[in-house]
Amino acid sequence: MQYLFYFLYAGILPLSLIKRDRNARELYIVSAWIFIVFSIFLFSTNTTGTDYLNYKYIFNSIPIITSFSMKGHTELGFQLLISIVKTFGLGYTQFLFIFQSILAFLIIKSYKQVTPYWILALWLYFPKYVMQGHLNQIRIVVVYATMIFAIPLIKNNKLFLYIRNAIVSAFFHISGVIIIPVYLYFKSKSDRKISILLVLISMVLGQLIFIVLFRIASSYSIRGAKYILDGAGETSSFSLTVIRRMILFCYGLLIYPYAKRNQPYFNVIWNIFVASVCFYFMFMKMPILAERIGAIFSVVEPLIIISVIYVLKPESRIWGYLFILFYGLSDVILRGLLPYSL
Repeated sequence: MQYLFYFLYAGILPLSLIKRDRNARELYIVSAWIFIVFSIFLFSTNTTGTDYLNYKYIFNSIPIITSFSMKGHTELGFQLLISIVKTFGLGYTQFLFIFQSILAFLIIKSYKQVTPYWILALWLYFPKYVMQGHLNQIRIVVVYATMIFAIPLIKNNKLFLYIRNAIVSAFFHISGVIIIPVYLYFKSKSDRKISILLVLISMVLGQLIFIVLFRIASSYSIRGAKYILDGAGETSSFSLTVIRRMILFCYGLLIYPYAKRNQPYFNVIWNIFVASVCFYFMFMKMPILAERIGAIFSVVEPLIIISVIYVLKPESRIWGYLFILFYGLSDVILRGLLPYSL
């Protein structure tokens, strides 16, 4: 299965060479490719991770729509969707295939809205989010899609649509509400010095938040605090993940002035990216929060990385393409794969 993944992942690269036309042929070809990947992994495996099994248990516990009632702790929208799907006689695997395929199509289309190099963005999105998110964590992918779709809404001052979409996503994963209060920051004029200051402040706050939550969890029997601190302190201040995050932030600072001039959506993308870095460092010692909240905003990382294309002159862009190619491959190697069971 591991080698099959590498083969399918590499298969997207030739698609970037397809000539663009007004019929959006690329969009449908790439979407079909994603559907094929989902089909192979969902219909040929027993499990794609721990969350996959938990959601399977939830799926089995929810009745059809005529007998619907809330079960467990998952959100209303997710449970209601399961109930509707079960009313039509579909099973868990079929439900995931349809649900995640629709979300993947929305994400692909959203990337296509903000950059002509959307296939390269997808090349970087795939190893980080498809295997761990779409096929395992499942619900939070709704928030990922909402965040990418929000980029043009923020730029075009469509606050009502922005809030509406965030609220809808919260009916599938409560973390969707986090998107709402940061709208004004995303909309604000970006600045490199302010970005550096925010990241430094987040590092200090991270230490304070960890100490406070640790004391609360130690002194009181608060279920939420203990859940948040599960695995707390395991992330070293100099781990590979932390170093990689800092290198990516420095890379963004380096290309910032050039990309901002040439990439119409870069101001919004940069602000969202800085938020992802800040949230990551703020919750660095609390992996559950870092992975959940940081990942929501880091869906713009592929857009930051491919901004090197906007910086280089046309005759030099081959080096940008090679950089993106090897960055994507290194992401696959460093992250590894989930323990799929055939």
